Amino acid sequence: METLMEPLVLSINETAKALGIGRSSVYALIKSGSLDAIKIGTRTLLTTASIRRLAQSEPASGPIGGGSDLTASPKHHGRKPN
Repeated sequence: METLMEPLVLSINETAKALGIGRSSVYALIKSGSLDAIKIGTRTLLTTASIRRLAQSEPASGPIGGGSDLTASPKHHGRKPN
């Protein structure tokens, strides 16, 4: 009988898919310290323990991860506001 081992790390894309967020939000969560990232060569990998911890955490005031605002700010694309 073969036992499959659960992965210890996931890629940025896999993490984004698992959490239902975009890649830039994953990078923001890494920067805020809400997700633990490791570098192996050129790859950035996220620990499944930190992903699970984030997903199971009580909702803080604001977006996932608490303090950081992960929403995109409106861009004016060179136009002056009315």
